[in-house]
Amino acid sequence: MRFFLVAIVLLGVSMFGFNIILESTPTLYDVVEYYAGDWCIFRMVYDGTVDPYNPPLLETNATVIGKVIKWQKPEEKLAEIHKEGSSLNLVVIHGMDPREYTGEMTEYKKEIKKVFEEIGERLRINVYLFIYPTLLADPEKSAERFIDLTKDMENIIIFAHSMGGIIAEHIAAKHPGNVKGIIFAGTPHLGSPLANVLFTDPDRYEEEFLIDKKTAENLRAALLISYAGFSATYAPGYRYLLWQRKPLDFSNVPFVNLVGTISLDSVESIPGILLNIMTTSAWDTLGLIGLKLLASSVSTMKDDFEETDGMVPCKSASYGGNALVFDADHEDLYKRRNIILEGLSYILFRILENEVILKKGGSQ
Repeated sequence: MRFFLVAIVLLGVSMFGFNIILESTPTLYDVVEYYAGDWCIFRMVYDGTVDPYNPPLLETNATVIGKVIKWQKPEEKLAEIHKEGSSLNLVVIHGMDPREYTGEMTEYKKEIKKVFEEIGERLRINVYLFIYPTLLADPEKSAERFIDLTKDMENIIIFAHSMGGIIAEHIAAKHPGNVKGIIFAGTPHLGSPLANVLFTDPDRYEEEFLIDKKTAENLRAALLISYAGFSATYAPGYRYLLWQRKPLDFSNVPFVNLVGTISLDSVESIPGILLNIMTTSAWDTLGLIGLKLLASSVSTMKDDFEETDGMVPCKSASYGGNALVFDADHEDLYKRRNIILEGLSYILFRILENEVILKKGGSQ
């Protein structure tokens, strides 16, 4: 119910608009939270390119208060999740974290820690979380820091969710010998058309998307809800997710792509959707389904979103091949243990296969 109430509030933005009052003037990279009463309806990292009195989603009429927040972007670091004394090290690279300005361990990262701590205990392997800035992302720098922080580790398997896969691409391109395999989970190798909506001038909606302005603004509202779970953060880091980005070559490292699809084709899909709501997150499931429906209604995105996890098109997440496809949404790909374990099984087999081939080659 809450999802639909928030959707109505945000869709009303395009109908009625807001008058922005800032409590103070933001400086570069401050976060501005926009409140309608006690409800934060929009958040933005101020990078100097957007007028804080006229942010992308909001227009003018009713009154909204903008609160300016000082914060420090997170430094790259390795956080230990589970230590087993194993020779195998699983390193998780998280995706875009819209709430990272609130502190290092956000709810998203806590959920990752909880899930992968269980994985580490079950498999008796070492597990770490690589933390890096996403709102003000620099994938190449973060990849360099990853390599430096893990230089004394052996037998690393990377599990990269969403934008974390772009960091993993940069790592693979640098050929570190201790990275034995990469599990990409919902990685936008080719980007996502939804990211383009964020950075499109509202005056160009009709031209760019072949739709009317109201439809495009509704799509933008749904995208922001889904990205941040009722606390949207508009930030420069999303530019690395733009559609038709050129991925780096990661084929020198054994890899697997975990790909999710949201099935809405018939009545038969309803039990699966209800099960997903009960077993993972009702908010994530409803938000991502809403995104799929809205994107499918936009003519220029319809073909790209015919198969999608709600955030990333399948053609983007499966780029390079080696795809394992699941009836799952974007968030499920790091939450559901069965998906993670299947990805680990696949990549361990590929690593073993490579070692056998290398041994045969060396003995000839």
